[in-house]
Amino acid sequence: RARDFFRARRRGFGVYGLVGRDDDVIEAAEAAGMFAVGDPAPLMVLEGRIGPAELPGDVQIERVATPEQVADAAAVCSDAYSVYGMPGEVATACLTPRTTLAPHTAVVIAYDADGPVATASARVERVVSYIAWVGTVQRAMRRGLGDAVTRAATAAGLELGGEVTALVASPMGAPVYRRMGFVDVGQHASRVTMDAPT
Repeated sequence: RARDFFRARRRGFGVYGLVGRDDDVIEAAEAAGMFAVGDPAPLMVLEGRIGPAELPGDVQIERVATPEQVADAAAVCSDAYSVYGMPGEVATACLTPRTTLAPHTAVVIAYDADGPVATASARVERVVSYIAWVGTVQRAMRRGLGDAVTRAATAAGLELGGEVTALVASPMGAPVYRRMGFVDVGQHASRVTMDAPT
């Protein structure tokens, strides 16, 4: 059913599960011809609050509130996630005004004198604030901006009613999140298909 749904829309899709708990789901996805993109990633949580980061003097963080800022956040993620081989149009398709400006979602973006440099989002479901789309443009990496926007998004998620903050960490992000106080609670596996329409 998923293949039929996404083929009609000219899209691939993914299946996600926790290693150990959802091995049968992952095995079924593999048997259906889906494949892994990278190793399982750490699933991490943070209970409570964390303080804001000290920003470089030329950087300011804003809460995304306009379509122009949404486009800036998508551009940041397109550049940032290209290091993992993600096509640039994926971020643009996912980060839209409809998804980003929703009532249960908060997105923050950092700007320096040359434009947008980092972003992160928090989406709250029930009492969990899920941090996603954390990215820093390649020209501004290693300035602590990923830490800063993650802290700002975490605070925004708690303001929206989150009580626990969760995220799935990238290889570059995991050490940063652990230093912030996030702890590993599992391994998140994915299998994807890039089916072309028939």
